[in-house]
Amino acid sequence: MKPILGIVGGIGSGKSYVASLFAKLGGYVIDADRLGHLALLNTEVKKQIKEQWGDAVFNDKAEVDRKKLASIVFDDSREKARLESMVFPFISQGMLDAIHQHQSDGRVKFFILDAAILLETGWKEHCDAIIFVEASEGTRLKRVAGRGWTMEELRRREASQWPLERKKAACQHVIPNEGDEVLTETLVKGLVNQYARQ
Repeated sequence: MKPILGIVGGIGSGKSYVASLFAKLGGYVIDADRLGHLALLNTEVKKQIKEQWGDAVFNDKAEVDRKKLASIVFDDSREKARLESMVFPFISQGMLDAIHQHQSDGRVKFFILDAAILLETGWKEHCDAIIFVEASEGTRLKRVAGRGWTMEELRRREASQWPLERKKAACQHVIPNEGDEVLTETLVKGLVNQYARQ
């Protein structure tokens, strides 16, 4: 089995950027967020969502309106748990399918599991090591401001995840991502040498 490295960090820490650095060095990136979006297009998942919340969370094209759904589940732990029970099995299966599909691909030396809630789910059990991507709150706010988020929105969304210090303590490695690209790339290369040496 090829090594599987998990990536976690605060919102706006630059997890996707760090994942892209690993990809350049032979890693195959499995993006849990993208799988989550695909889950909302799945016929069975959509059926479950409609049974739970009705037509109010669908648009005129009969697709899930993610903003409307988020407004319901983000501030209600019970509703959030209901949605997770619908989409997590789809995401988990997508991860396992990707790993199985690319095990024999000689171009893939290892896997990167980019999942914001890796530690909150059972997905961490698939990983040989977990990496915490670290950036200050100010840096993260600047990055998410481009999405139109305020500090309040950033904190509201992070409140549904483990506190950052708890996440960091659960990881085997920390990669700072404050803008020093040389340092970040050097640390990424070091981890590739450690876990994916052929």
